[in-house]
Amino acid sequence: MRPFSKYEFKAIYKHILPMVLKKAGRVLQESYNATVFNCGNQCLRFSVTPVSSGFLEKGSRKSWFWFAYDVEFYTLHPLDFQFLVDMSAVDPAHWEVQRVFYANKLFKSLEEFLDMYDKNTINKTRITFPIQPLKDQYSAVYMRGDPVPQTTKPPPQQIQPSGPRYTIEGNLVNYMDWRFNLHISPSVGPQLFDIRYKGERIVYELSMQEIGVLYSGHSPAASMLYFADSAGLFGTRMRGMMPGIDCPEHGSMLDAIVYTSNELGLKTLPNSLCIFEHNPETPLRRHRAYGMSGAFYSALIDHVLVVRMYICIINYDYVFDFVFHNNGAIEVKVSSTGYLASSFHFPEEELYGTRISDNVVAGLHHHLFQFKADIDIKGTSNRYQTWNIGKEAKRDKWADNPSQFHTQNVMVKEDKKTEKEAVYMFDFNHPKHLLFYSNRSSVLGNNPAYRLIHKGLTKTLLPEGDGFEPSMSWGRHQMFVTRHKDDEMTSSSMFAMWDAADPVVNFKTFWDDDESIMDQDIVAWITLGNYHIPQMENVPNTATVGTTQSFFLVPFNYFKEDPSLASRDSVKIMPRDPQRPFEGAVVDRHNMTQFYNCHSQLIDRSLFSNSTFLFS
Repeated sequence: MRPFSKYEFKAIYKHILPMVLKKAGRVLQESYNATVFNCGNQCLRFSVTPVSSGFLEKGSRKSWFWFAYDVEFYTLHPLDFQFLVDMSAVDPAHWEVQRVFYANKLFKSLEEFLDMYDKNTINKTRITFPIQPLKDQYSAVYMRGDPVPQTTKPPPQQIQPSGPRYTIEGNLVNYMDWRFNLHISPSVGPQLFDIRYKGERIVYELSMQEIGVLYSGHSPAASMLYFADSAGLFGTRMRGMMPGIDCPEHGSMLDAIVYTSNELGLKTLPNSLCIFEHNPETPLRRHRAYGMSGAFYSALIDHVLVVRMYICIINYDYVFDFVFHNNGAIEVKVSSTGYLASSFHFPEEELYGTRISDNVVAGLHHHLFQFKADIDIKGTSNRYQTWNIGKEAKRDKWADNPSQFHTQNVMVKEDKKTEKEAVYMFDFNHPKHLLFYSNRSSVLGNNPAYRLIHKGLTKTLLPEGDGFEPSMSWGRHQMFVTRHKDDEMTSSSMFAMWDAADPVVNFKTFWDDDESIMDQDIVAWITLGNYHIPQMENVPNTATVGTTQSFFLVPFNYFKEDPSLASRDSVKIMPRDPQRPFEGAVVDRHNMTQFYNCHSQLIDRSLFSNSTFLFS
């Protein structure tokens, strides 16, 4: 199965659209008061729903094409004329229209549809092109409503008073104790290699693998809409970040250089990535001890380095952040925004989505994201272990009633010895920690490890092997752990949208051979996602709030203590007299005081004479 390309779209424009318009152009004019070519300011555009090979006979390649009004934004202006094109032939001149869907009725051919249309034996759609000013259209993003704030005061901004605290040399990024190489793959997109903390490699490769969006609907184009977005080549979809909005003004904008046929060879994509240090104004750690004895205060703001990129696929914009914390933790998160995909309203569509306008239903869909983490803890000989949290009922000799049972939690360590044992399915009844470790023990008997914390739990409900599902078998579970192999570098491919009948990359085989993962170079494949039931507040754009999915890699007995203790950004406050904690305190900012603003310096001076507000 070949991936979709601009050349295939050109062939549709050259061979299929002219034929459809020649025969049915008058239907488009009568039904929608618009057409495709020579249309002035009342134009239609068309889009595609690829049909997975899991629904087709062997060797077939087909897509449903559908029309929408060409206004901002077209996915919120769908129309009810759809046609199925058989694109199996190598020569586009032999492609043909096989089915037509119009006014909630399916026709065997374009000729059958036109015959019934002309005989007035079917319902006919009659709607008008949106005529209101663009800024007043429900699908357009313009400021509407009572303005806030009521005055024109600007929002807060972050600054770097002494310049960046990170360096970028080619692909090499250094920040505090972090060091890694950054790469952009045309097909996979962002890849981070050789991630080191305090000189030791933690991750060999950290990368995004695939974005899946599985829609539901009544019409053919809606019900067949299963996207594996790698068909669009992720590396080519990263571009056009706006300073001050998509990235802080003090951030470093980087260009990406990719080579693909869709971009006519080598191309530089400006402002594709952004790297910046961020102050989220939340503590990485904090404690306030109060009272008449033992009072002190210590805290450290969670300053982080963020590597950010946006991947725009048709209607959706995905925000990817790779975040590096100063305690050795790595965070990977993705948020969704952009426009809804929608269908022309029929009563049958309401089972699958939300009606958001007179003729528009936005469909239920499932977002899925797959990531690869090739974790190396103290080398490549690693193990994967779960610390299972259970319960025990025991009798306590010291209890008032020694025969009475006392129930409490216990933990049991369990090495996952093979790939099938390591498949992770979240279960509230069996909580556990997920650890990747080296089989070396500290003097205290602890194994140095990193814990994976999953914050985007999801699972597909599609039956295994059904239709499109084999193209993304990685969506069956929340994580897989496999043995590293050079021929298992990615969990998906640019062919995935089409190849379900015989996947080019069949991820199921990665764990089906059930190889040993004890003391091996092992790879974690993490699946994040969420179900999105559209709502009116998603119009015109879906907000990122509530859409963020993430996972963390956090040191777990890797260090002898919290490595962030080395940070000069920390603050320690001690009473001048421990017996009289309210009567003044000394603030230790580790020789960084001169870089703080006047407000912080005033607080420090005030605390020197009166620390009541802090310790009372």
